[in-house]
Amino acid sequence: MQLSKLAYLLPLIATVLAAAVPDTNSGVSMVNDEIEVSELEGNIFDKRACSSNKCKCAEGTKAGVYCGRCGAVTSLGSGGINDVYQCASSGECCRYGPRSSCAGSSYTPCG
Repeated sequence: MQLSKLAYLLPLIATVLAAAVPDTNSGVSMVNDEIEVSELEGNIFDKRACSSNKCKCAEGTKAGVYCGRCGAVTSLGSGGINDVYQCASSGECCRYGPRSSCAGSSYTPCG
């Protein structure tokens, strides 16, 4: 008799457990199936849009985030050397804006 009650509750329990599983990649943005570690440093809540400013990166450069002083960024467009740029391997580029780590002597990130 008790087993018949379990048969009625089993679908309900399975539904509740399935709803509790989070979506994959929830809250994580991926670029070219890679997560940029440098993007996770610092304040992850300070999200900025990457704006097109006619910058250029060297073709064949590994896709990633670079400071304006890095060799991968060949043309700054309307940005500056202390700005952060997102480079694609095709040479396309967009600018996030200034970053204090780019103004330092180590100017990170560089890829």
